[in-house]
Amino acid sequence: MRKELPKIYLAIHNISSPQRLTDVAKIVFSECSPFNCLIISKPTGMAAQVGVPDISKMAYKLGKNLLIVSSLQDLSEVIDVGKVYIVYPAEGGNYISLDKLSTDDKTLYIISGSDVGFTKSELALGEVIYVKPFKKSIGVVAETTLITYGLMMKLGLC
Repeated sequence: MRKELPKIYLAIHNISSPQRLTDVAKIVFSECSPFNCLIISKPTGMAAQVGVPDISKMAYKLGKNLLIVSSLQDLSEVIDVGKVYIVYPAEGGNYISLDKLSTDDKTLYIISGSDVGFTKSELALGEVIYVKPFKKSIGVVAETTLITYGLMMKLGLC
């Protein structure tokens, strides 16, 4: 039986690729995943038309939580979070090692699903962090994998 885990959320923001969205969902919905819910914020293009319905079916079949919102600002109306981390290699951001990721209850990690990244107002919604030793974006799937793995190791999952 799985031990009681803190509520940790992952939000993918502004994604347009249905394949990348599917790859992220497979990671987040995996058996040992530390995430309480996958949040898709502002899906666009084919990700909104094809990816979201496919991910919705996947979540239902696996008994996983999925939330779709039109913007990051909408999240505060739906979920109660204490800490928000924006995973982005921004100037002035905090570069941390995987063992320094927060496993506190009510923590939200937000990853950009596009190459554009985040606007200044979106970056202001939380603490900007990025995983050492990377200095540039490595893509939504790789970033999701790193964050998931780091949290799994800290929480002793699998």
